[in-house]
Amino acid sequence: MFPQAIKEYCLSLPGAHLVVQWGGTNVFKIDAKMFAAMGEDGQQLVLKCADKDMALMLVESGVGHWAKYFGQKQWVGFPLETPTMPEDEFKARLRLSYSIVRKSLTKKIQATLPPFDDS
Repeated sequence: MFPQAIKEYCLSLPGAHLVVQWGGTNVFKIDAKMFAAMGEDGQQLVLKCADKDMALMLVESGVGHWAKYFGQKQWVGFPLETPTMPEDEFKARLRLSYSIVRKSLTKKIQATLPPFDDS
């Protein structure tokens, strides 16, 4: 996926919005929580994984790498310049990251968001 397509896809998810922070990084959020980040150069996309084991598997298989500056080891960076997976898998990983973060929001905040089918 190209950076513009990723941006459009992220913003198509219910309740998602874009904040430019950290010196030009595109940070995609639900409420105040990040579910994806893409540098202004568009060379990598950082996503949250379901758990540390999944993140480790993606890194060890060479699909992704540990995301710099993210303390939790559930965040993995994926190269966009030379993609390591097909577009439909990128979209699935984006949806999963979004779903993980959305479910971590309080029930009160979740109730204010548009519906989302995470199946």
